Amino acid sequence: MGHSLYFGGTADDPTGTEMKYLGGPDYGITLNMEEQDLLISCFADVQAAPGGYAASSYGMGHSPKTLIAPCIMKGDSWREVKRKTRNLNFLLSKNRLCALRFEDIDVDLWDDTTVSNLYWLVRLTGRTRPKIYGNGLAFELEFTAPDPRAYGVTEITQTVNLSAGTNSFNVPASGTLEGNAEPDVTWLFKPSGSGATNPVALRNTTRDETLTWNNTLTTAEWLRVKAFAHPQIVEKTGDSGGTYTAVNSSLSAGARFPKLSPGVANACQLTGCAGTGTLEISYRPRFE
Repeated sequence: MGHSLYFGGTADDPTGTEMKYLGGPDYGITLNMEEQDLLISCFADVQAAPGGYAASSYGMGHSPKTLIAPCIMKGDSWREVKRKTRNLNFLLSKNRLCALRFEDIDVDLWDDTTVSNLYWLVRLTGRTRPKIYGNGLAFELEFTAPDPRAYGVTEITQTVNLSAGTNSFNVPASGTLEGNAEPDVTWLFKPSGSGATNPVALRNTTRDETLTWNNTLTTAEWLRVKAFAHPQIVEKTGDSGGTYTAVNSSLSAGARFPKLSPGVANACQLTGCAGTGTLEISYRPRFE
């Protein structure tokens, strides 16, 4: 069975409607390969890097990863091949990072995760000269991922039901990356009943990271904590889930944004809930 690839999306919505399947009639591409090069990239000193994956917080990081896609494009006529080539040129001409995912490559990686369940954020950085045969072309596309990590296609969400007082719970996080390359995580606190008291504290005791919100929340307000490599944000909104506004002034000085360590059950706590409520934890696993 032939397989193809997906390309497009955005960094914020990698698997959204802008992700295009290249194996369909508009592009007609199949991949002439069985496995992709999944070896780790070389270490590089990136302490002076101004931003991005390598400079997220830890000085040493991996150099960009190169992924090669040997493509075959077929058509019923040469005119159709030219049409598909124009479609492909338009799709690949993106002045931003795009998501790249391979289809039906049956390679088991970590935790029984296959390549088809992962994506990389890439740019098109090269191609070979096409070879013409009948009503078709054969060529290679080269993609470079500045962040060499693979991301899970499916975002994982866990909901914790809260009661008044101290709520203790575990968040098992999948993935393989250690240290400061943990998954980005969003904590969404939705108090109900009596709202929330001052202060509200969210803690990952496994990592000894605690963030304190020095303000109250009504039952019509939510608190969302985004723990990314950079930046990290606390926001408050009404329960409609509409417009969020930054309110970082209500954070304790020196507060550490709680993240998740992969491959373990993170022991967590939330205090300050005056009644009932929920806490939604969302993240995408990352793989080396």
